[in-house]
Amino acid sequence: MWSESAQMEPQCFEETVNHPVYAKEWIMAIQEEYESLMKNGTWELVELPPGKNLVTCKWVFKAKHDANGNIVRFKARLVARGFAQACGIDYFETYVPVAKLTMYRVIFALAALEQWEIHGMDVISAYLLGILDEEIYMVQPEGFVKTGMKRNLVCRILRSLYGLKQEARVWNQNIPAFLIKISFVRSGADPCLYVDTKRNIYITIWVDDLLIAGMNRRDIANVKGQLAGEFEMKDLGELKHFLGMKISRTNNKISIDQGGYICQVLERYEMSNSKPVSTPLAPGARLAKASDLSSDVDSKLYQGILGSNMYGMLCTSPDLAFPIEQLSQFSSNPANTHFQAGKRAMRYLQGMQTTGPTYNGEITGPIQGYCDADYGAGEDRKSISGYVFLLGCAAISRQAKKQTTVAQSTVE
Repeated sequence: MWSESAQMEPQCFEETVNHPVYAKEWIMAIQEEYESLMKNGTWELVELPPGKNLVTCKWVFKAKHDANGNIVRFKARLVARGFAQACGIDYFETYVPVAKLTMYRVIFALAALEQWEIHGMDVISAYLLGILDEEIYMVQPEGFVKTGMKRNLVCRILRSLYGLKQEARVWNQNIPAFLIKISFVRSGADPCLYVDTKRNIYITIWVDDLLIAGMNRRDIANVKGQLAGEFEMKDLGELKHFLGMKISRTNNKISIDQGGYICQVLERYEMSNSKPVSTPLAPGARLAKASDLSSDVDSKLYQGILGSNMYGMLCTSPDLAFPIEQLSQFSSNPANTHFQAGKRAMRYLQGMQTTGPTYNGEITGPIQGYCDADYGAGEDRKSISGYVFLLGCAAISRQAKKQTTVAQSTVE
């Protein structure tokens, strides 16, 4: 179970120093983050030039948990309030990709079939490694305000900082260039998958988390050494926990589940003691628009439940695809029937905490795909189509989606 103290993450700097349980740990985390910022030369103290925009900042605190929900690390981050940045002055392009979750499942399936090893690496303070082209000024962080001969000093940010609009983009431009330099090639199927065909090694990028898969442990160690020589990295060894997923390996099988994440979500919505159900949507249920436009259901709460279910579906619960397709149509104005259906999906997750796809390396064969659709069964007569692709006897890709047009025949 997740203890109450584990959930008590400070919301501001003052709460941190007065935390009833983990004050010492949070203060150490703040000091560690500040020293990292200074080591990387993230800013220099200057007077604010006339007419320049000034961005504020805040400390953000997060307790890192393992797959079982136990606290393993206290993390403090200084975050710039990027909403104060002016487009075209403080930033320009912001888009940055991450690896597709489908790609991770494909790698898990192939690792089971080909007996690959899967390792992980975490880039320490990744967003601080990129050098900014724009001229951005920020107030000094709480707890570390310095004054000198000239008062009202501010930070001129030299390197990318968490919270800035362009933070992820600046970082993402760094590591691909290095991977290409050490003989990796970017995949055309996923812009965050890099392949070294000579060493048969695959690397995926999810912000600052790297997954490294390959058959030869010596080659993997060599790549790790190259990465650690260029960036400050934390070696996670053989991957056991990634993006909220627990990865278990037994013989020729690889299983993934989200027990820790599901437990956290159920506690967040006060459903830890709810009774599990065997199906995510009531059999034969058809959800329709609310007849009363002034529904008393909290739409923010409904959207939160929907989003939590959706992340479970995207990672380890493909059987939630159709319920999510149904529930997401009413997120702007949910009725009580929609809210109860969303809670039922949560109760389904309650019984699936340690269950997820298991990729069996002993079952070889090509990828299998299945596709089907109803025939205009909804109110608007648009069909709902779905597909699933299997590799290693488990799902790697799936979708349930309402079609954009009304079809008048099966062929159409």
